[in-house]
Amino acid sequence: MVTTLAEQVGKSQTIYVTDFTGLNVANITDLRRRLRAVGVEYVVVKNTLARRALSEKQLKDGGLESFLAGPTALVLAGAESGRPREGADGFRQGIREAGDQGSDWSKARRSRRRR
Repeated sequence: MVTTLAEQVGKSQTIYVTDFTGLNVANITDLRRRLRAVGVEYVVVKNTLARRALSEKQLKDGGLESFLAGPTALVLAGAESGRPREGADGFRQGIREAGDQGSDWSKARRSRRRR
C-alpha cells in the first residue's frame, strides 16, 4: 500500500490534503467520478500511510504535515490532469443543494512540485 501510494504521489505535480468529514460513501464515489473525468485521483488514506508515502520535502517544506489529522484524503493531479477544481465545483454545488456540509475544502492544503 505504501509503495503504491508513493508511486501515485511521485507522479503528481499537485497534491491537496482534504478532510472528508461529512461525506458519505455515495458522496465520495461521486467526487471520485467527477475528479477522474478530469484526470485527477481522490484517495482516502490513513494519516500514517500518507506520512510514509509523502517525501520529507512535501511534508515539511510543502507544509502538508500539519494537515494530516482527522479523516484525510489526497487529491492527486499529474501534469496531464485537468484542474481538480473543475471536477470538484459541480460536486460542491450538489452537496450544498442537498443541504449537506460536505468535505471541508477550506482546510485543503496544496503542495505544488517545483521542477
